[in-house]
Amino acid sequence: MSHYARQEDIALLDLESLDGRRTYGEDHEWGLLLRERETGRVTGVEVWRASERLPPELLAALPEPRTSETGVEPQSA
Repeated sequence: MSHYARQEDIALLDLESLDGRRTYGEDHEWGLLLRERETGRVTGVEVWRASERLPPELLAALPEPRTSETGVEPQSA
């Protein structure tokens, strides 16, 4: 689920809800591009320093993350 962790200033924009074990993150200067392991399809975007990069109206519309939500596992080499 898309959310904005205000304290960490990280926004997750979920394009397709997938289990975190099925995705990996590609590091970029601005955050992570989230991809499905099997197909490489983009499933979401994690934006770091979101308050500097995204419109305030978008951030205000995003909920805080649920405590049960987990992060994306790093890609295996």
